[in-house]
Amino acid sequence: MIGLESAFEGLGGICLTLLVGQLLPLGWYIPFCIYGLALPIFIAFLSFVPSDRKGLSKSREPQFTTVSRSIPDKKSLQVLIVFGLFLFLIVMIFIHYNIQITLLLLEQKIGNATTGSNMLAFLGLGAFIAGFSFGKIYKILGHYTIACGITLLGGAMWVTTVSQSIFLTTFCSMVIGFSFRCIMPYLLHIFTRQSEEIAKLGTTIVLISYNLGAALSPYEGSLIKEMFHIENVRDSVLVNAMILMIVSIGGFGLTTYYHKGLHEQKTND
Repeated sequence: MIGLESAFEGLGGICLTLLVGQLLPLGWYIPFCIYGLALPIFIAFLSFVPSDRKGLSKSREPQFTTVSRSIPDKKSLQVLIVFGLFLFLIVMIFIHYNIQITLLLLEQKIGNATTGSNMLAFLGLGAFIAGFSFGKIYKILGHYTIACGITLLGGAMWVTTVSQSIFLTTFCSMVIGFSFRCIMPYLLHIFTRQSEEIAKLGTTIVLISYNLGAALSPYEGSLIKEMFHIENVRDSVLVNAMILMIVSIGGFGLTTYYHKGLHEQKTND
């Protein structure tokens, strides 16, 4: 279900991004009308999604059975926080690429604003493919899904900085969307399979990290330019790609550490 949610989120991104690209020549303010589609979706949600109040009322009734609730240990909390920081950084860099891709195409003289909009659609296409194939990807890569996803994300982003072909850049954008959408479902998957307390805390950390990363992404781009004295878009994307490659090394180490600890805990139990 997590993979399907990610797939249809990507599909929605494809359709709306393509629509925005077609509306852009009519005026810079016309594409903002797309946000009006949220109103009928909100009404449909209220009308057709079943209410969970009955389930909540039953769960609030006094129970006479003893329920054991595991409290996250210090090691689990540390790993959750590190995963959250990883996701925060990855989201900032990913959103920064979304913002800068059109400027990168213009700087490299291989595209225009409409091409940039189409590039975002291919990001969504990659996410759509990742969502539907997440189950198979997880079976193949297992716990190293997130580390491989970060590596692929950084590598594809680096290729876009040296590419002089619109087809290669388009393919890399699709790979970037694919790899990013392998990371999010994986984190939600591993957290929801843990104890109740870890699942709740992990899901909260994922949502907070994602939204904070998206909100602070423009400031991350400005900070990178100030720190490394960068004056063009290409170098900014290149630095972010290098950061992702460094993070991927930490991702491999953290994944090994985390799941080794889980194995030892199960063995002791």
